[in-house]
Amino acid sequence: MFLFNVHFSYSIIKMKPLYAILGIIISLTTLNGCMGFSDRKAAEQGNAGAQYSLALMYKKGKGVVQDDKEAFKWFRKSAEQGNGEAQFLLGRMYVKGEGVVQDDKEAVKWYRKAAEQGHANAQNNLGVMYATGEGVVQDYVMAHKYFNIAASSGVKSAHKNRDIVTKLMTVSQIEKAQNLASEWMKTHAENQ
Repeated sequence: MFLFNVHFSYSIIKMKPLYAILGIIISLTTLNGCMGFSDRKAAEQGNAGAQYSLALMYKKGKGVVQDDKEAFKWFRKSAEQGNGEAQFLLGRMYVKGEGVVQDDKEAVKWYRKAAEQGHANAQNNLGVMYATGEGVVQDYVMAHKYFNIAASSGVKSAHKNRDIVTKLMTVSQIEKAQNLASEWMKTHAENQ
């Protein structure tokens, strides 16, 4: 979507009527693009990318009034179609209770879906959920596994998180977590 600055001036009034009408049509079309009307139409027609874009607009209040409930609605539609970034943000909204009742189990569900697609921050956040026992049974092996995976993708906080949880684990637990992470990375290599 292109964003144009639209300026009306006195000169448009001086133009011939056909050019004046054409100028107004172009200006209105441009304004519609700025406000996301084309995104809304595509989103309503089921386009996952447009649904994600519209959700971001509502989340950030760009071109529309900021509305977490509307953002949640459109992130969910996009996430249900497999958009990994939408799945991650949906998980985060569940954790924070933004636009939806706070629900750690649902957050884990959506973080897991995004993590399966190689979303490194979702992998890290899933590790946090396992480390703290939020939305899942506390499991340091699984936490370490996901921190390892996220760290291999360059998430700096995953390195720190892994170091913290390592201090709480036995040698055999660490070995098991490393093996699980290695297996996961081999089977998900195309998503990393």
